[in-house]
Amino acid sequence: MGKLTCRVGNYRFEKNEGSNIVNIFNELSGQNVDCFTQYELNDQKQFEQSCNQQHANYAQDWS
Repeated sequence: MGKLTCRVGNYRFEKNEGSNIVNIFNELSGQNVDCFTQYELNDQKQFEQSCNQQHANYAQDWS
């Protein structure tokens, strides 16, 4: 099973192949700070675009 990963700022986004759940980790603390559901998205480039958008929308809430 593969995994898509993307880093934006101090956050790491991870999505396991075959899963619809994206977990978001704070790189500084190592804690899982949030997660969201993402359907039909298994391409790394599309995944990175989605993660950048999620980061822009929610980063203030995670600090």
